Amino acid sequence: MTTTTATSQARSQWRTGVQLLRAQLRHELQMRYVGSLAGAYWALINPLVQVGVYVVLVTVIFKARLHGIGPSRFDYVIFVLAGMSGWLAMQEGIVMSSSSLTRHADIVKNVIFPLELLPLTAVLVSLISMGVSMTVLAFFVAISGFSVGWSLVCFPFLLLLQVTLTLGAGLVLSVVTAFVRDMALILPILLQFVTLMTPILYSIASMPPFLRTLTRLNPIYHLVQSYRAIFVAGVWPSAGGLLYVTIVAALLLALGLTVFRAAKGYVEALV
Repeated sequence: MTTTTATSQARSQWRTGVQLLRAQLRHELQMRYVGSLAGAYWALINPLVQVGVYVVLVTVIFKARLHGIGPSRFDYVIFVLAGMSGWLAMQEGIVMSSSSLTRHADIVKNVIFPLELLPLTAVLVSLISMGVSMTVLAFFVAISGFSVGWSLVCFPFLLLLQVTLTLGAGLVLSVVTAFVRDMALILPILLQFVTLMTPILYSIASMPPFLRTLTRLNPIYHLVQSYRAIFVAGVWPSAGGLLYVTIVAALLLALGLTVFRAAKGYVEALV
C-alpha cells in the first residue's frame, strides 16, 4: 500500500512538473515576442537571418573552400552549418538562461515555483533556432548529394549533450548575473570570442599546433566534430570525444544545480 501511494505521488509530481514546464515555455515565448509585428515568427526569422549571413559570408564574400571537404560551395556551407547550428542554439540558450532570473523577477519573488525551470525553458526555447538551422542544413545536404548514414541515430544523444552543457552553464551564469548585472552585457562578447576560437568556420588543421591541443580540451569542439561526422562525413562520431563531452556535461550540470540551489535564497532577495 505504501509503495502504491509513493508511486501515485511520484506520478502526480511528474504531471505537475510537466504542466509547469509547458506553461513556462509558453510564457517564455510570449515574453520574447509580445508586442512585435511578427510575433513568435521571430523565432524562425532570427535563425534564418543568422544562417543566411554565414552562408553569404563564407561562400560569396570569402569564396571559402576547405581541403578535403569538396569543390562545391555547398560543401563548405554544409561544413559550416553542421558546426554552427548547434553552437547558435547554445549561444542563445546560454544568454537567455543567464538572464532568466532577472527577467522573471516577478515569478522569483511572488510565486512558489521550481526556479530551475526558468533556465531550463530558456534552453529549450533556443532549440527552435536549431530546428530552423537544421532544416536549412538538411536542404543543402539533399541538393548536394551528401550521404547521411546510420550514424544519424546519434543525433538525439548529441542534442541531449548540447542541452545538458547549455543548462549547466546557464544555471551557473543565472546566479552570477543576479549578483553582477554587467554579466548580461559581457556574456555576448565572451561567446563571440568562443566562436572565433572554436573551429566552426574553419577546420582545426588550420590552427597552430599548440592551439590544437588547447582546442581539444573544449567540449564544444568535440560536439561540433560529432555533428560534422554525421552530416558531412556520414560516419560515426568519435567515441572518445563523446565520452569526454558526456563527462564534462554531467559535471557542469551537477555544478550548476549545486550553485543554483545554494544561492537560491540569496537570489530571491536580489532580483
